[in-house]
Amino acid sequence: MRQILPPPGMRLLRGRESVTPITKEIILEAVDRSVVDSVEAFVRFRSGFHGDTGMRDYLYYRLMTNLPDGGTFESSNGGGTLLVQAEWYTVLKYRKTGKTSSCGRFDLGIPEPDELELAFPRALVAMECGRNKKSVDLLRDCDAAKEHEGPEPADITKLAREISHNGLRYGYALEFYDDDPCEAEELIGSIRQWITGAEYDGLRIVVLACTAGRSPVCTFLPIAWETELRSNIGARLDGIQGLKCSRNRLAAPRSAAGSEGGSGNRVSKQSFLSSCSSEVRNINRSGGTTLSRPGETDIRRQYDDDQPTA
Repeated sequence: MRQILPPPGMRLLRGRESVTPITKEIILEAVDRSVVDSVEAFVRFRSGFHGDTGMRDYLYYRLMTNLPDGGTFESSNGGGTLLVQAEWYTVLKYRKTGKTSSCGRFDLGIPEPDELELAFPRALVAMECGRNKKSVDLLRDCDAAKEHEGPEPADITKLAREISHNGLRYGYALEFYDDDPCEAEELIGSIRQWITGAEYDGLRIVVLACTAGRSPVCTFLPIAWETELRSNIGARLDGIQGLKCSRNRLAAPRSAAGSEGGSGNRVSKQSFLSSCSSEVRNINRSGGTTLSRPGETDIRRQYDDDQPTA
């Protein structure tokens, strides 16, 4: 009997077709929801995000949740793949260090739905995440020629060049700021001056500025994308705008680097020791001398006692 294969992009679940095909529209809807989910989570739970990696990991989780069937695809031959994949390679080359150029990497990529059965599908969506990145480091040589292999890799540069030179259809950049809101304003101004050509229609950038205790300032670029979002989930965006940005730490305001309290991601020595056993606290008070069990000799103390005195 001749096997009847489903159309490209149709999901297979245990030998039967899923009611939810994978299409460009379904993917983009899930991506938009996941971006807004990430914005809201950063506003409400900022202390739980640790740098760019924390942003990427949360975005990955939301994408896999919002895509059909948990973001998995089962092929007609019994194999399959994940719809969201980390470290998706660029086609164009960049030079970061050294004398040779090489392909860059996007934080996340989602393949073209019609190419899910292929060994090397092209990306429908590529995504980059950044926290407190300098605006000048996000836009480098965006208009460089396709053959140019000298640009340094940068979040928005990679997305823009893949869209204009290599046929990437959609590139998303999530740039969140909670250190210096002026950097967010500078980035927004630079993007508005630069993103004018039709060759960047697929580029979508969200810039979020958070200051503890204040309402978030969230900008979606280009304006056509913001208009589309507001027509679909305008009430959700208004609800986020009505929130107050959380503090960066659970119990205290964020400390500047090098000031008392240290990094917002670290536990103080005093707090750590207060949760330890009395034996550990005794080690600290004794300057690190090894504790001995009853009947045993402290090797470090024995060594010290055997040394000749001056």
